[in-house]
Amino acid sequence: LTNEHNFLWFTSLIQASMYAAEEESEITRASLDRVLNLLPMPYRDKVWQICNIDEDTFIVSEEYEEFVQSVLIATGQYDVQQLLGDEAEIGEIRDMSNIFYQIVNVKALFAD
Repeated sequence: LTNEHNFLWFTSLIQASMYAAEEESEITRASLDRVLNLLPMPYRDKVWQICNIDEDTFIVSEEYEEFVQSVLIATGQYDVQQLLGDEAEIGEIRDMSNIFYQIVNVKALFAD
């Protein structure tokens, strides 16, 4: 598989996982593993680390949703107009891919 395929697979999976995460009010590590059960453990570890910067025993579903939306918007995989609605005027949308790549070493994640 190519890195492009892996990237699209990853973004599709986390986008689909938002619906399952909404059913949980507080997402523990075990419940995140259930939500992201198709991701290998290193991916789940990194998602938990990024979402849980305070190192709590849980994250709230809104924090997870913000993470997913941020990743999808930053990497151009999200319809911003859908998020803001038809009447909303879109100001500036910045490409945050470089910042995402500074936080998450994508090559290392897909190396295994």
